[in-house]
Amino acid sequence: MIPAPTDFGGVLFCVPQNVSSLDLLNAQKPLRILGRTQFRIAEELQEPITDNFAIPALDSSKKHCLADSQFHLWSGMGIALDNANRDGEAMLANRVRQQIHIALRRLEKLSFAYRLTYAHAMADPKISQRYEISFTSDAYATQLGMEYRACINELYSLRDAILAAAYRLRFGRQDGFKMAKLKSAVQESLQGTAAKIVFDSMFSDTGDRLIDLMSLYRSISLHCLGATNPVVGDVYQLRLSQGVYGKIPYLVYPLYDDVGRMREIERGASKAIFENPDKTEAQRFMSLPTHRDALEFCFDCFVRLLRMAEAFGAEIGIAPEVATLTDDEILNIVITEDGATRRYRKNPDTDRLEEY
Repeated sequence: MIPAPTDFGGVLFCVPQNVSSLDLLNAQKPLRILGRTQFRIAEELQEPITDNFAIPALDSSKKHCLADSQFHLWSGMGIALDNANRDGEAMLANRVRQQIHIALRRLEKLSFAYRLTYAHAMADPKISQRYEISFTSDAYATQLGMEYRACINELYSLRDAILAAAYRLRFGRQDGFKMAKLKSAVQESLQGTAAKIVFDSMFSDTGDRLIDLMSLYRSISLHCLGATNPVVGDVYQLRLSQGVYGKIPYLVYPLYDDVGRMREIERGASKAIFENPDKTEAQRFMSLPTHRDALEFCFDCFVRLLRMAEAFGAEIGIAPEVATLTDDEILNIVITEDGATRRYRKNPDTDRLEEY
């Protein structure tokens, strides 16, 4: 692999054969590959957000994208429950399926906002020449903040969907779902993989409590202050990764780091802990050598929630079923196979599907 500088400050790579693109940057810390977009047909090149976005996390088989496999698993479980006339439980499974899809799309939109901001920052010499020195607050920073807040809100909804489904389908509870009741059910079932993941992610004093932290960030950014970072608002920064492939610029949208202070804000609801801009606190936060990045944080939370869904799905043990559609039920269909696309729609006169 040979890095080559470009006029706009980016880096082009010549990738040798038989090398996985997901492994190329392992030695270029702290860069990580969080997603990949595949374009199968020419028309998709015109779409900034596509259906072919995938995350590198794999399911337990190590063969399929974790998000894709869980989408199909919970979809199939919903169909099986519906076929068994368990309508209420089918709705719970389908809600998980829908939220996986929504969260994946929101993660891609956040990724796309990063790409746009990165291209703008690299093209602006005022920004691209100030690596790791200053933060930038502009329209692009505002867009990053909007997409981050939308993404973390959908991740929170995915959390609720998974836990509500598990409360009924895994723990067999028929009463109303509440977090205190779920915690009790989880603590009684810690020998199970799914319960252990939930406990470590939300309740344990020794676990990383990643999903609990996600809930805190969501509460702060959406309800308490209406801003992602209580001290500096929406900002981004260009940093440089120095490694075996030279200096590679990357973008950081930092999340405020004082978790204790944020919990005080959360407990005070809309009451502002920071009544006035705190210059000293802002300088401390902005001078940190590393920051928690919004996109990376959302990705890690999404993967953890998918692992939770995967473990619960295995323990619930409902064999997924596939819905069968007849020609009478199809109004429009697009079939893509081996790069070729065929489109069909129902002729209202003949009531038959015809290619167009």
